[in-house]
Amino acid sequence: MSRMTLTPSGSGNVAAADDELHYSLPRPSSRDDFSEFLQVLLHENPEDEHEEFLQMLLNESPDVDQEPQASDFQVLVLPLREWINREGGESIYEGQISRVKHRQTSLVRKVTVAYAIAKLLRHFSHFFPCSQYSFAELEGQICSLDNFVIRESKDEALDVGWEVVGMDMISPQINLCMISNVFSSSNFFADNFDEFTGRNIDASIVSRQVSGQAESNANWSANDESKLCYLLGVLLHLLFSGNESLGTKPYRLLNDDCNYPCTPEQIMNESSKKKKSSDAFPIIQNVDFSRVTSIPESGSSTSNAPRVEMMRRKFRSLIDLGCPPSLSQLVSNLLDCGLGVFAPDDAYPNLLAAIDDLHLLLRDPSRFLFEDFSHTSIMYFDNHQLYGRSKEEQMIKDVLCRVASTGKNEAIFISGFSGCGKTRLVVSVFEAVHATGGYLVLTPKFDELRAQRPLAALMTAFNDLCDLVIQTNTPEHLAEISQKLVNSFGASSYLLARVIPNVAKLIPSNLINQPIDNQVNFSALCLIVQRFVRVISNYSRPIVLVIDDLQWSDKTTLRILLAVLSDVRASNMLVIGCYRDNEIEQGHAMVEFLDMMPLFNVSTCEIHLDGIPIDDLNTMLSDTLRIFPRLCKSLSSLVHRKTRGNPFFATEFLHSLIDRSLVSFSLRDKRWSWDVNRVSTEDITDNVLFLLTSKITSLSENVQTALMVASCFGNEISVTIVKELSATPKYLNLEMALEEAVTKEFMDCDGTSYRFVHSKVREAAYRLISLSDKDRYHFDIGMALQSRILGHNDAVDVVFAAINHINHGGPSLMCSEWQIISTIELSLEAGKKLMASYDYTSSHSYLKTAVSLLPDDCWSAHYDLSLACHFQLAKAAYPCGFLDEAKQMLLKVIEHGICLSDKFDSYSLLVTVHHLAFKDISKAFTTCIEVLKLLGEIIPERDVDKHQVATVSKCKELFHTLAGDDFLHRSMSTCWKSVAVMRFYSQLSVVAYFVDPTLNLFVVAKWALYCLEHRVICKHTPGALVSFAATLCRNNTTNDIRIGCNVGKIGLKMLHEVDSAMVELPSVHLCYYMFIGVFTEPIQACVDMHLQASELAMNLGDNLMASFNISIMLHRSLYGGKNLEDLKTEIESHTLLAKQHSLKQLEHNLKVYRGVVFSLLGNSPSDFQIANYLSDLDVPEYEDISFMYQMFSSLFLGHMERVNYMAKKWGTFDNQLKMKEPVRFIYTTFIIGLASACWYRKATYKQQLADNVKKSLSILKGAADFSKWNFQNKVHLLSAMDLSNMDKNLEASCEFNTAIAAAHASKFHHEEGLACELAGMHHKRLSNKEDALRLFHLAKVCYKNWGSQVKVQQMELQIELVS
Repeated sequence: MSRMTLTPSGSGNVAAADDELHYSLPRPSSRDDFSEFLQVLLHENPEDEHEEFLQMLLNESPDVDQEPQASDFQVLVLPLREWINREGGESIYEGQISRVKHRQTSLVRKVTVAYAIAKLLRHFSHFFPCSQYSFAELEGQICSLDNFVIRESKDEALDVGWEVVGMDMISPQINLCMISNVFSSSNFFADNFDEFTGRNIDASIVSRQVSGQAESNANWSANDESKLCYLLGVLLHLLFSGNESLGTKPYRLLNDDCNYPCTPEQIMNESSKKKKSSDAFPIIQNVDFSRVTSIPESGSSTSNAPRVEMMRRKFRSLIDLGCPPSLSQLVSNLLDCGLGVFAPDDAYPNLLAAIDDLHLLLRDPSRFLFEDFSHTSIMYFDNHQLYGRSKEEQMIKDVLCRVASTGKNEAIFISGFSGCGKTRLVVSVFEAVHATGGYLVLTPKFDELRAQRPLAALMTAFNDLCDLVIQTNTPEHLAEISQKLVNSFGASSYLLARVIPNVAKLIPSNLINQPIDNQVNFSALCLIVQRFVRVISNYSRPIVLVIDDLQWSDKTTLRILLAVLSDVRASNMLVIGCYRDNEIEQGHAMVEFLDMMPLFNVSTCEIHLDGIPIDDLNTMLSDTLRIFPRLCKSLSSLVHRKTRGNPFFATEFLHSLIDRSLVSFSLRDKRWSWDVNRVSTEDITDNVLFLLTSKITSLSENVQTALMVASCFGNEISVTIVKELSATPKYLNLEMALEEAVTKEFMDCDGTSYRFVHSKVREAAYRLISLSDKDRYHFDIGMALQSRILGHNDAVDVVFAAINHINHGGPSLMCSEWQIISTIELSLEAGKKLMASYDYTSSHSYLKTAVSLLPDDCWSAHYDLSLACHFQLAKAAYPCGFLDEAKQMLLKVIEHGICLSDKFDSYSLLVTVHHLAFKDISKAFTTCIEVLKLLGEIIPERDVDKHQVATVSKCKELFHTLAGDDFLHRSMSTCWKSVAVMRFYSQLSVVAYFVDPTLNLFVVAKWALYCLEHRVICKHTPGALVSFAATLCRNNTTNDIRIGCNVGKIGLKMLHEVDSAMVELPSVHLCYYMFIGVFTEPIQACVDMHLQASELAMNLGDNLMASFNISIMLHRSLYGGKNLEDLKTEIESHTLLAKQHSLKQLEHNLKVYRGVVFSLLGNSPSDFQIANYLSDLDVPEYEDISFMYQMFSSLFLGHMERVNYMAKKWGTFDNQLKMKEPVRFIYTTFIIGLASACWYRKATYKQQLADNVKKSLSILKGAADFSKWNFQNKVHLLSAMDLSNMDKNLEASCEFNTAIAAAHASKFHHEEGLACELAGMHHKRLSNKEDALRLFHLAKVCYKNWGSQVKVQQMELQIELVS
């Protein structure tokens, strides 16, 4: 067995065996296991038995002839001297890694050993008194190479080579264990070595020989510790030089004739005379005396102090030996500690500072160890490193985790001055976003020069999101997302594709290629985006939307963001917005946006960034200049004072110091240097714009021009536009000059666009254009682009860019009619394109410019252009809310239009503006009547009832003579006049509903008659048929209802067969499922159809139809027994929607529904509070609604007497009002009949109650003939109560059972529970306790499923009473 013998500590003689020592032990399963193994191995050795300790290590070694198994984990023990000699060769690494990698690996291993030596010496100084050791003992024993042993490990399975895992000091015995954590790579010897960025060393003392004193600070003075620093420097010089002869020459005098001290003790004594303190230490000049040009002669004079001829021990510069400058600097500063009171400021104050620098070398070797310093160096500013923002970074990560785990939307807003690091802070969390599996979407920066199209940036982000979804999901997940989008948007998928074009990659083409040209308003745009985000995001994939420079955004963009963030249904989205708070004032859109957040219950986190602290700035400069942080403090203090810690300004200020040679790179020392005093006295501006402007003006004229041109486009300019401009004579060299700007680091290019590296660079370039020349500069760019548009108008970006710059220049620069007209045409084209994608704000801006440029004689000289500009401007102004402007433009078209066909669209839009915008229904009604008269359709002013009867009768006859299928398969009508008549009848039917409900019935009949007589098939035909069918159903006669159901089905079928008719779906569905569907469909299906119609209406911007459908949907949900908790959530969601889009009438309706649901849930308010809500509404029909809902809640809460009281008042209402909505009339009749039956035994007016029951049964049986699903259970329940009151108990029990079964089959949980409850009361009255208990338990289950806690409690009380 191989052995190693050691003489007693301090002798300096070590005899090594021929073979290296190995430990072949069972391989630990983890690094923690190995650490535990080392601790056990080194724990509690005898105090004075260091030799026995080493012998113990040796005796545990197996025979080296035994070949270790591939799975073994090996430990190698080597004396430090032998380890240094071994590291000098390359044989151990041959065939494993390249020579370059070997040098880098060896360097890191040596620094690791240096770190271990420093840690051991630090521990030694802390626990062993200085008084026990002379300097000679420290040098000869403690800091001797022979006093250190290195432990290495090797895992054959991983094949990562030997790794230093510990070091031991022999005398006194101190054992150090180390665990290295490598950054960015699985191991240090990975194939992709470039990925290795550093290692963190976890070092701990696991055993030591205890000194005679207590374990506390051993009272080492600063001078004493300087000894150890100096001796550490000697050790490290030997470690990195690898040659003992370079650093072990004996002390000697430079001049043998001098009488100056030549030993450390003598030098220390001499030094004590110069310093009263006893901490002085030998004056030993260090590092590379071969470069000292002159040494004072013995006779030369110095200052008043005695002349001291420098005494040194000659050490060769480590730089000459190929060591990195940082490492050479570290060793040099350690050796400087030998100069005592003459030590320079750079000398280490203690071992701890040296340990920190050694650890820094290990943590970032690519910056401090591996970089090539052989040439004149440049600054290496790491754009991915974040300084001084760890707290803010953690805040963002916490919010991100919360969004990913809860599924709730949140927003983070980061404010601060330009250059303070807002963007870099956001970039720092990108990795965390990817770790959560989220979609990271970067919105193009908002820009002051792109104010005409602010919404484009946000829509671009959602476009990019579509591509990201495709790239990051499997085909199965993509199919699932596609189906969800189709389910959510259905018929309105084409609207989504117009807003976000790339969604076409996710949705089948047949759904998005719809030949429909319709207009949606801003509310619709918000809802489309909101629903899109809701579908795409989920708990495992949150969307993180990053938006920069929000101070340049507009209200439109911010309102869309608010709509998405305030979505109460889980969208799982995090918006991170950055803005300069010093550039917004009170009244700015951003201020209003932030104020609105809490009103819509959006959780926000606001982070304000100032300059970074001076310590972090010092770290940044240290990394940039590749100098230890302790050496940069003087420069950092000056830079921080000038820049207030702004990271970008600090970097530019440092550039300016380098440009002025106040900070320079030394080729001799291969490091940066500066003179703080000189820098402080220089007059250097701290204005970053001035610094940047000065840098730009130092460039060539072509590059300056290119930067100025690019700055006119904002923060970036697309490659397409650069190529177009480069093809014009004026900007021929633009592309080449921009490429040079990229090499000069003023811009970046990703192949699609050129971007300024910072917004301040763009500002500086833009400032080079004088204020008086800016308009001309933009105008020339626009005209150059316009010349390129001719022949390829499909270049959308070029069109927008051209018109933006021409408009920026202003009309005063247009010198010809051709320029004016071509600009108008360009603006009109741009406005139409933007309107097609529902960007009305931007569209309005372009179209307003077009109208403003029209000449005075435009209607005569340019009629078609004038007609198009005015009408398109009205279309854009209306959804933007500029109603007066829209009305003014439409009246001009009507005034100057030559024929009715030219004015037809303007009349139609004017009706919409009057009706929906100004609430001037009478004007809208008059306009419709006038236009229909012009089209040959007369609406009589007298004897309307008489005309109505005749018209309805004629329509019925035509339906009998026309086969439905023949009518369905007719081709689309092409006559514009017929389509115009249908369109205005459609508008008039809605307007008449509010003006005069009686007249509405006649208008609908006339509309249907015109359709049937002229066989008109267009998008308004389904509405005509369904509206007429609804009129018949409201007559409440069996024959009319049957005809109405047939006609309604034909209209509904036509709705899905006529492509362009889908835009009419909200109104058609409202009419069909409100009046007809209750007789043909389960009421739950009607709820789904109203929901679909409301969503499409919101998408189309038809807020009126959306409000109606939402109201009816919730009304039917209540009738259909939907879970009350779910219903409450829906009500809250729609309430938020109503607030966002200012739907006041819907808000009032929702307040009523909320009151009813809360009373049934048991959370109050009472039905009297419901009445108070309704009293606020100035609409007559709400009196009917008030009684209906009060009766509904009172019935289920058991207040039968109150129901009967309200039924008397119901009887006083006008029959036409009661019959306005059939299902409401039928259900109210059922409530009155059931309450009468329940109150029958207690009342004195029994005959009246019996009549109520009989009347209700008659109406319900008639309704059940059409829909057993909706009404049959009610017939059975009312019959059961009637039989029970007549004491026909057996028949009543059977009828109760039938009613329960029918309600269960129809999924009416509330009515099933009510039937069980009333049946239980019936059996309780008959003393059938067992049946009563069974039924009350069933009722409790039903009410629990319904979600009514108050009814559950009532059933528990009944169960207790019966028990």
